[in-house]
Amino acid sequence: MTGPLSLWLMVGFYLAAALVGLVGDAAGRNRGLRIAGAVLLALGGAAAIFSAWALPAQTVGMSLAAGGGFSLVGGLVGMLGAAVVISDDRAAAIAQGQRVALLALAALGAALAAQATNLIVVAITLETSAVCAYALVASARTRQSAESAIKYFIQGAVATGFLVLGLAVIIGGFVSDGSYDGLSAVALKGGSALLAALLLVIVAFAFKSGVAPFHSWTADAYETAPASSAGMLAGPLKLGAVAVLAVLVSATAAAGAGQDAPLGRMGFVLFPVLCALSLASVLVGSLAALRQRSYTRMLAYAGVAQVGYALISIASGSAPVTLLFAATYAVGTTGAFVAAEAARALRPDWDGSIEGLRGLGRTHPSFGSALAILLTSLAGIPPLVGFWGKFQVFQTAIRQAVWLSNEGASGLAAWYWTITVVGIVGAVVSVAYYGGVLRTVYASDGEDASDAVRSGGASGAVVLGLATVVLATGLLPLAAPFALLIRGFLL
Repeated sequence: MTGPLSLWLMVGFYLAAALVGLVGDAAGRNRGLRIAGAVLLALGGAAAIFSAWALPAQTVGMSLAAGGGFSLVGGLVGMLGAAVVISDDRAAAIAQGQRVALLALAALGAALAAQATNLIVVAITLETSAVCAYALVASARTRQSAESAIKYFIQGAVATGFLVLGLAVIIGGFVSDGSYDGLSAVALKGGSALLAALLLVIVAFAFKSGVAPFHSWTADAYETAPASSAGMLAGPLKLGAVAVLAVLVSATAAAGAGQDAPLGRMGFVLFPVLCALSLASVLVGSLAALRQRSYTRMLAYAGVAQVGYALISIASGSAPVTLLFAATYAVGTTGAFVAAEAARALRPDWDGSIEGLRGLGRTHPSFGSALAILLTSLAGIPPLVGFWGKFQVFQTAIRQAVWLSNEGASGLAAWYWTITVVGIVGAVVSVAYYGGVLRTVYASDGEDASDAVRSGGASGAVVLGLATVVLATGLLPLAAPFALLIRGFLL
């Protein structure tokens, strides 16, 4: 398989899934659309993931890349999108065809954004994904979801304005084609105008990733949207946005690094800004998650803290570690949101609160075990895959702090020691809010056990499948060298 072939296979299958949904909706047929859309997304994702292992990262055409970590992100977005499509979405009021089309187009936009090597293409694809996200939030067609979608849209429009303004300066004054290669070249020279433009673009990407203090849309959007659709926003779409931010920073911030500028011509400002954003995200997300009584709202604030960990590795200049961590988070959080659909199928009168899950793990052991694996992974408990992601993040930050100290830049090193300590404390705090859910799920309520997958429908099966993936990939590093396992994907 060649790079161009793998890219076009992915794009073709994702588009085919969207077309199946649109044609089925136009024909007034909903039967089988969910299965067809999920299969097509899974086929596109499988082709991309295979090319990630088989091919090195390479440019395809003028504006896209394939192979290595680029295809890994694009493929994982599709696979998780397929999991969301196949999940029961009993809260959605729109037709199945419309939902399949929205999810497939959102996955396509996020995947192409992560594989783009041009800021213009990134802007177009991310906005495509964002428009679908607005519609997915509103798809429950309740008063609350409509209000959340409007708030999300308005704030998204402001973020897009920052993005367009930043791109106007970059393209009009520095890099006419908007390519990362050209951007890296001009970043060697520095300059306040380019720095200001990059800060505007980073703010826009931070909004799309749910970084504090640009996170105010997340809690309402995730709580009022259908739970599996919220999983699409919190998992695959956030993975794509974080990947874009990581690639942009790696292409520009460290350019021109030397004895007089250890972090690069732009990095001396950009990296401390990213450190500050990571601190804000971990602190705000962790403290807010502790106070939540709604299950999906807790996951929303926990996601703010999780993207703070991703920013730690971005600020440390390691895009591969960022992609690894973001991938582990995306799998876990998608399963955690789909679990809300399964819980509603198991307990139709569930009000969405954490307390409303009381005893569900005892009455439905399969569901309880799967949810425990997913939340434990998100908390970073070994040996699950979430632990390996956080371990790599903190190791990278410590290595960066030690290197800066040896270079005599103790002031800059202090940033990295701070975000490492705060990140570790945040990871410990996460055990409290994830563990609080599990404590409630396994509280005794006196009911008899039954089979979770059968009564939970397709969403229950998806939760069990994603939990199996989390468990299996977490155990793999114990059987083989970790670097060998990710060699074909990231290194």
